[in-house]
Amino acid sequence: MSGNSNHGILVGTPTLTTNRFGSNACAYAFPGTSTDYIKISYTTNFEMASAHDSMSISLWYQGGSSSAGDLEQLFVQQAPFNPNGFTYFNYGITLYDCNKPTVFTTNSQNIYTFNTSNGSCNTGDTAWHHLVFNYNDSVITQYIDDSIVNSTCCGGSPSINYCILDFAVGKDFQGKIDDVRFYKRTLNPLEVHQLYTLANSCVATNITAITNTTLSLVPNPTSNTFTLTGVNIADIAKVYVTDLMGKVVLNTTSTTVNIDNLNAGTYLVKVIKINGKHFVFKLAKE
Repeated sequence: MSGNSNHGILVGTPTLTTNRFGSNACAYAFPGTSTDYIKISYTTNFEMASAHDSMSISLWYQGGSSSAGDLEQLFVQQAPFNPNGFTYFNYGITLYDCNKPTVFTTNSQNIYTFNTSNGSCNTGDTAWHHLVFNYNDSVITQYIDDSIVNSTCCGGSPSINYCILDFAVGKDFQGKIDDVRFYKRTLNPLEVHQLYTLANSCVATNITAITNTTLSLVPNPTSNTFTLTGVNIADIAKVYVTDLMGKVVLNTTSTTVNIDNLNAGTYLVKVIKINGKHFVFKLAKE
């Protein structure tokens, strides 16, 4: 579930699983196939208009294929071309060559893939790892577990193409992925450290939970209270209000919620029913 409405769509059968803190239903497990992944539709939030733009990708992963030569897509955007019949990617993070974390872009000549890899053969690694891919005007910086392992300039040639194709998370990847973040700017070392040391704030959420429901939240926007309609209070297990980073700022079991003490801004309201169903709404606090 995205804090900026870039919600993922399940393709095939990725399954909810424990995250790096052991919290249930707070990460996704992938079986290592090309038909089981999470699709993120392209929006202008991801737009890279030229090689001189900036962006960062941050994610946690555990696992990887036992086959040394597999290319596993943790977060990638397919490129708008396939020269010589090969599938190319515009940019992203993968595991490749014995599960080495690899970040890459593909330049405008459509034939060259820039990548940086680090690490030994990790086919038996069971630890969680934090990866960050920074891109700033053709300069790539790669972090693994809060440490810079590569920082390389691409020679000034365009290295990210303007592309409106969708993104894939977990395609051909065998393992778990958690806390995927995309920023339209580069992260500084302090921000990378903050993400690496971020405390667990997960509230279990089904990625498709907001569809096909009569439950709603009114009024929205609101300056003081909101009410959940289309649900009986006896059916509510918990209502969480979180910020866009996932931090819980309020929780209740009531269908009428007072948020008068919260600062103005955008929040997520996560409703968990007794029957286990989950619903998520974006709320504007005036």
